[in-house]
Parts: sequence; C-alpha cells; structure tokens
Amino acid sequence: MYELFKRPSEASTQNIQNLVKIPILGRVRAGKPVLSEEHYEGYSYIPEEGIKGDKTKIFGLVIRGNSMEQFGLKDGDLAVAKLQPVADNGDIVICTVGDELYIRKFLLKDSTIYLQSGHPDYLPVIITPEQQHTFRIVGVVIFIQRRIK
Repeated sequence: MYELFKRPSEASTQNIQNLVKIPILGRVRAGKPVLSEEHYEGYSYIPEEGIKGDKTKIFGLVIRGNSMEQFGLKDGDLAVAKLQPVADNGDIVICTVGDELYIRKFLLKDSTIYLQSGHPDYLPVIITPEQQHTFRIVGVVIFIQRRIK
C-alpha cells in the first residue's frame, strides 16, 4: 500500500524542533511611510539558529514596496526583527517618526539620524537633534524570509 503521508524522519523532526514561532504583526511600507498600526496577521516559523537572547522579542512584518531593494529587501518579504530600542550604524531598522512607520538603513552622523532607503527614487529621511524626540527604533532586522512563489 502506498503511503501518502509518511511519518517524519528523525532528521526532519529535529528541524521542526529547531524552529521558532514568531508573530507577524502587520506590514511595513518600503517606500512612502504608513501610519504605525499593529495588525496581527498570524505566525511564521523561523530557524532558531542565529537568534540570540530572548526569542519572545522576535517579530515579523511583511514588506510592501520597492525602496529597500538595493539592500536585498523585496516586496512581499517577511522582515524578521528583534524588538530593541537601539541600533548600530548601518543596521536595517523598523522605526517610527511621529506616527509613521519605516523600514530603513539607520545611519548616525554628527548627532543627525539619516534613514536611508535602498532606491534612488526615495530621499533619506533626515532627523535633526531637535526632531529626535519624535523618533523611536522599534527593532533591528535580523534576517529576511522570502517566498519563492
């Protein structure tokens, strides 16, 4: 008799056990900013390897738009981020400026923050020291999950 559903092998069970379930909290526009609203969209599973620290601080946002393509982030990708309020120069961050949500490369130079897109059609968002009270880093992107089809 032909088995349609085979019992998982020990190796595939091991792979399943090494996955972390993360919430997908909505979408982030790679292009023009959107109002920052959390819209729970379900869960995804990501590899446990490479995640340091508290796994409950990992979340995902679906990228919409093309402004980050030069940095390898494409429309429809799942940006997997770690919830944290600080970033290093050059990190890709999920951040808010006022009520607007961005995904951008974070650059700090001479006390001024530059949120750099990865597309020539989008100018950087420049945040002067006087404006920084409106700026908040939500998280740092740690990797991208992409669907083939």
